Amino acid sequence: MRKLVVLAAALTLSAPGLAAQRAHQYEIGAFGSYTRYDPAFGLAKKVGGGARFGYFVADAVGLEGEVLFQPSYPVPGTSSTLEPIIGSASLVVNLLSGVRNVFYVLGGYSRLDFGNTAPYKFTDNAAHAAVGDRIASRARGPRPRRVAGTERRARQQRRTERRAGVPRVGPE
Repeated sequence: MRKLVVLAAALTLSAPGLAAQRAHQYEIGAFGSYTRYDPAFGLAKKVGGGARFGYFVADAVGLEGEVLFQPSYPVPGTSSTLEPIIGSASLVVNLLSGVRNVFYVLGGYSRLDFGNTAPYKFTDNAAHAAVGDRIASRARGPRPRRVAGTERRARQQRRTERRAGVPRVGPE
């Protein structure tokens, strides 16, 4: 376990973040969900929605919080309804990053609150963990500009350097 922690720390400290993910920046988003409860609860499968808020403490470390709202469920055998709310807080560590993606691990705390309608008058507390890859739809940052004739001039310069006997290092 100790080796794993040391490896994660080394990768975290050496991994650069994406251009959009730098220290002291916020990340705000909305999401949809499909929830299926254990059949013992007697609750139907439903679609819901929520919001996520993240803050990057450092280039590779962030804090996230999210809340999921679901439509009301009829309580079996009564005329009452319940509206469960799921909330969570996570520590996110970006391990490896590329131009269009970031491989990350996260861990944190989740709380499911069913409200105060019997027999669902309780909350459920749990720890959670995840491994994932955030994939950007396009690379961020300015697009490189192509100047007409630039590549041809570079080839001519390489030929001239070879003829003059200047040693060349790097790809052709």
